[in-house]
Amino acid sequence: MTTDPSELARRVRILEAQLRRSEQNRARLEEQRDCDNALYRQVIGQMQETERRLRDSEQVAQAASLAKSEFLANMSHEIRTPLTGIIGITELLHGTSLDPRQAAMLGNLATAAGALAQLIDDVLDFSRIEAGRLQLELGDFDPAAPLREAVDMITDRAARKGLTVVCEPPPPSLVHGDAFRLRQVLVNLLGNALKFTSEGHIHVRAEIVGDANAAELLVTVADTGIGVRADQAELIFEAFRQADGSTTRRYGGSGLGLAISRELMRAMAGTLTAAPREGGGSVFTLRLPHARLRTELAPSPPAELRVEPRALPDVAGCRILVAEDNPVNRDVVASILVRAGASVTLAADGLEAIHALAAEPFDLAFVDLHMPGYDGLAVAAFARRNLVPEGPWPSPPRSRNRGTPIVALTASVLHADRERCREAGMDDFVAKPFTRVSLASALTRWCRPRLASALDAAVLAELREFVDDAALARMIGKFAVVAEQGLGALEHACTTASPAAVFDAAHPLKSSAGQLGAAALSSMLAQLEARARGGGLPSAAELVALGQAFDDAIAMLQRALGEPPAMTPGANG
Repeated sequence: MTTDPSELARRVRILEAQLRRSEQNRARLEEQRDCDNALYRQVIGQMQETERRLRDSEQVAQAASLAKSEFLANMSHEIRTPLTGIIGITELLHGTSLDPRQAAMLGNLATAAGALAQLIDDVLDFSRIEAGRLQLELGDFDPAAPLREAVDMITDRAARKGLTVVCEPPPPSLVHGDAFRLRQVLVNLLGNALKFTSEGHIHVRAEIVGDANAAELLVTVADTGIGVRADQAELIFEAFRQADGSTTRRYGGSGLGLAISRELMRAMAGTLTAAPREGGGSVFTLRLPHARLRTELAPSPPAELRVEPRALPDVAGCRILVAEDNPVNRDVVASILVRAGASVTLAADGLEAIHALAAEPFDLAFVDLHMPGYDGLAVAAFARRNLVPEGPWPSPPRSRNRGTPIVALTASVLHADRERCREAGMDDFVAKPFTRVSLASALTRWCRPRLASALDAAVLAELREFVDDAALARMIGKFAVVAEQGLGALEHACTTASPAAVFDAAHPLKSSAGQLGAAALSSMLAQLEARARGGGLPSAAELVALGQAFDDAIAMLQRALGEPPAMTPGANG
């Protein structure tokens, strides 16, 4: 079929026009694509810039939060340190002869100092809660311990107000939570009851309620004070709020304690409520889940205890080291311990503390966490692991207190500081500002004289019939050198896993210790010798105990001879 040339030309023109439009469309699409790509790159760039700014802002916020926490912790330490001295001296003055006017003034001073200490704690805790930095140490514990400690902390003040404190502890049981924080809540509730009660009593009752599948700890704190109205029962748990403005003006307080206590209970999956008490006063009720009775102990009905002001335990014969750089706090602790019958050695800094720990064994050491030069962590590391920090040592000292309980005196509120204390080998904490009650609790837990059975008095007396004191002193000196060398040989033998070397080191030491009357040490070495004969090796803990037994025996021999252990100048503060 023949096609008209004009028709062909028309079709060609149409195709050419379509091609041009296609090219134009392609060009527009490419241009749009370039615009879209540019916009996309711009959006991505803006997003990256926004992300960078957010990241920078977060880092700035974290740095600001950290700076705030550090500032609060530092300020807390700086305030708590002199406050410790004020509270301590106030308690010491209460034990002296005062006329009624002086006693009243001193009571007001004690009340003001206690309120200031509580205010510091409240502000720090509320700051942590707001920042979401509240840390709990969760675990299973016996609730009777924090309950008794909390009651102990108010008994003296209650007695001065003429109030009776009655405590019904729970049966033997375990609950899951943070024992320290539970005690804090109980202290707050009991402190409130004490503050708002002018006459009558405070009644604390703890029990385990519910069945075995859903048991919980139930604690009620009831008082005969001004009470709380039903319509105010929730209001008092709001931060910075009390029942009414007149309460704040009359009784003082930050209005944070109950808000913090409720948050602490929530963090442990518990509850805290308040209600009026029938007949006047108020009742605060806390519930903590995950409780169970201790089946290994026979449950018995909780006995009602009328709690009296806590007295210092009798620690006569105990030798205690107090390492504290603040002279007022150092003297306060020493005065309280001496009043309890202890023999006290004072150290004004970490260097003096290390010298003291190398000079003689102690039954207990109170060590301040923050000291100039060598801090409490360095002192504990030396005592526990014989880690000698760099310093002006003519010869490296050796710790004679590797098994001695160490209690940190600390104004620090940082969880990390307390963890470092545990890692360094410290056993316990007494928070500043400390009181006679908190020191008494630490003494009760940790102070046990170790030297009572270190010597066989009959053997020593027989020995002194044949040698004079000068010769005996030389024998003790030689034994101290031989003991040092023998202990090193035993440690080396254990490192090389050589029972034969353990036997060779233990045998002569056992004989020497026995001849001098060091019965406890000789017995330990005899057991070590017998085990080595059978191919056994002592554990690291046994070597620590053995080293402590050497120190005890030498110190007791020196004292029996009438020679006090040598002390580095300045170690007594």
